[in-house]
Amino acid sequence: MPEPISEEILLKRIDTQATEAARGRSYLSTLDEHPLMRQVDDLLQRSRAKINGIGPAIRTKMEGDLWTAMHGNYVSTSNDLAFPATFVQSQGPYVWDSAGNRYIDGTSGIAVMNLGHKYDGVERYVLLQRLLHPGAAPGDIGFAPYAELAQELAKIAPGRTPKRVELFNSGTEAMECALKNIIRHTGKRSFLAFQGAFHGRTYGALSLCASKARNVRGFGSPVLPVHHLPFPESAEDMDHTFHAAEDLFATSLPPEEVAALVIEPIQGEGGYRMPPQGFLKALREFCSAKGILLVVDEVQTGMGRTGTLLRVEQEQIEPDVIILGKGLGNGSPLSAVIARREILEGPPGSHGNTNGGINAIAGLGVVRAMDAFKLQQCAETGMHIRTALRKCLAQHPGFDGVRGAGMMNAMTVDHGAHGRRRGAFIKRAFERGLLLLPAGADAVRIIPPLTISKDVAQCIVDLVGQAAEDVRNA
Repeated sequence: MPEPISEEILLKRIDTQATEAARGRSYLSTLDEHPLMRQVDDLLQRSRAKINGIGPAIRTKMEGDLWTAMHGNYVSTSNDLAFPATFVQSQGPYVWDSAGNRYIDGTSGIAVMNLGHKYDGVERYVLLQRLLHPGAAPGDIGFAPYAELAQELAKIAPGRTPKRVELFNSGTEAMECALKNIIRHTGKRSFLAFQGAFHGRTYGALSLCASKARNVRGFGSPVLPVHHLPFPESAEDMDHTFHAAEDLFATSLPPEEVAALVIEPIQGEGGYRMPPQGFLKALREFCSAKGILLVVDEVQTGMGRTGTLLRVEQEQIEPDVIILGKGLGNGSPLSAVIARREILEGPPGSHGNTNGGINAIAGLGVVRAMDAFKLQQCAETGMHIRTALRKCLAQHPGFDGVRGAGMMNAMTVDHGAHGRRRGAFIKRAFERGLLLLPAGADAVRIIPPLTISKDVAQCIVDLVGQAAEDVRNA
């Protein structure tokens, strides 16, 4: 075992890191050279799960365990378990339950683990940062990872307009920050959003939502006036959307009273609905002409999920505000608002968050890891999944509608005679070792880590086909 490092040496090392950062060296580079990093890497290596073969390995049919029982007895009923299992280990695209069964995670923790579970290029920095300085109130008390991640996100955001950044723990917190600052900046309170939208469950963000009645039922009136436009899925729909907006402006809401329009570039909880190519660009031009800010919610589409770092890059537009979350932390709670500088230049103390940005070190690791090779791999493997799924599902009536971009994919499942086909399909996929989740009224999302191999991708397609066959034969 290496000799323990004295407190004096550690403190000196931290001072050196601060000096080198001031000279322009990246914070991650100073951690790479830290004497404890070798021990951290060794610990990560020894904690890696042993993976024999490709695909799932199911030993025991899971119908619940001690912890799922505890969940049922003590956890709020608004948190509904998706699977009758508790997961205790993970690695890459795989998770293991308490009985030792291995599954392919086709959910990525709901589009969180973009780089895969326990990705070394993120976890090594998270672990070392915890040992050196976990941080406290990082937005108010100097914290190097927060400042450096803000700089990195401002640099990677599209466009030449100078940006500012604020960090949080979840997408809905980031959306609340954006809404408050937009209202302060514009002096307006009305917003436009889309039918099928989901932007979070806190009150301001909830006002924008229109995907599921259960998200709003019983919680009272929205706190913000929001008008929902039809979300287009074809060129013809796109014309209808803009006509609906013009009708709204002509009859009940003058455009000069609208603060911002908020959109997901691909709707997530609304059913993985994709707008036609060119819609985001047309929307940018429309908002600019009307004097309306454009807010793009990339919580689910961002950080490589659709084959580019941000989805808006594919239409070469510059939003006024971008919301990031989920994949930004790759398992560590982390989200961000990136906005034109003047939007986030409110009075000191006007908005904040005690622990927002405490996991900024994870974001730095994710940004460093998102190289061109991984993004290209994501785009190519995602295309393989969609092509293979269409061929596979052609043999299974009631399963179709394959769509997506990069590793953000979905399929449509007909409800069947009793309206239970989708639930039965997800259950059979779980029993075969593939984790999937529903979205919208009739979709099943297929969103594994963007780093999976073609072999794992093909295994996912095969398992989908087998589960569909199981349901048909039931």
